[in-house]
Amino acid sequence: MAQAIHVPAARIKDILHGSQEITADISLRLAKFFGVSDSYFFNLQSDIDLRDAKKHLSRDLSAIKPFTEVQAKNK
Repeated sequence: MAQAIHVPAARIKDILHGSQEITADISLRLAKFFGVSDSYFFNLQSDIDLRDAKKHLSRDLSAIKPFTEVQAKNK
């Protein structure tokens, strides 16, 4: 596959092992190869990034009050 999308095999290996993210460049190449939308793989990476950030920030996020709640308190 790496040869077919014109990237080093190590780059694909790194993506599969999670040591490299899917960039816009790779997303476009994979989309063309697999016949899916240009954003398909990029969106998958975005979902992974959001999941990881949510896990990492869970304590901080739980302490943030919604705007409507803050606004109601200030009235």
